[in-house]
Amino acid sequence: MKRAIPLCLLLGLAVILAAMPRPVEGEGPQVAFPVGHSDPSDTGVRRGPAGAGGPIAGLSAAETIFFNEGLARFVEKDSVSVLI
Repeated sequence: MKRAIPLCLLLGLAVILAAMPRPVEGEGPQVAFPVGHSDPSDTGVRRGPAGAGGPIAGLSAAETIFFNEGLARFVEKDSVSVLI
């Protein structure tokens, strides 16, 4: 009975490996983006305001209050003065 568990694991691994897709001869490597997709590129410095830091559109009144309280805590300057 002790050998039955490792045999089941081995059989399960064989089934998983058999189900994996195999590359077709002459095919390039599998990629995670569509064919014709260009490589990432640096577009340089963005012009105009950053467009970040404010609440998103469509917040309820309670969500806006929650956002504003969080923003106030975020911009608050904290300092620690500890003598060692």
